[in-house]
Parts: sequence; structure tokens; C-alpha cells
Amino acid sequence: MTVQEKRYPVVGCVIDAFGEWLKHRRELGNADTIDGLGQRINS
Repeated sequence: MTVQEKRYPVVGCVIDAFGEWLKHRRELGNADTIDGLGQRINS
């Protein structure tokens, strides 16, 4: 592990958490569409 990787471990954790949140939001967006064409079920 380099010095730079040890320097800001909190930043790495925040970036990882944001990536997981973004992946989750994309999955939710895909669940709301009928066939991937962007037509929402509730519309």
C-alpha cells in the first residue's frame, strides 16, 4: 500500500459508498421501466 492510499482512507470509503448508492439507484430505475425504452409503468 502506498503512502497516498493510506493518507485519506475516509475519502476512499465515501467514494465506494457513493458508487454502491449509484448502482442501487440504477437498479431501481431499471425496475421501473417496462422494456428498457424508458416508458414508466405508472404513466
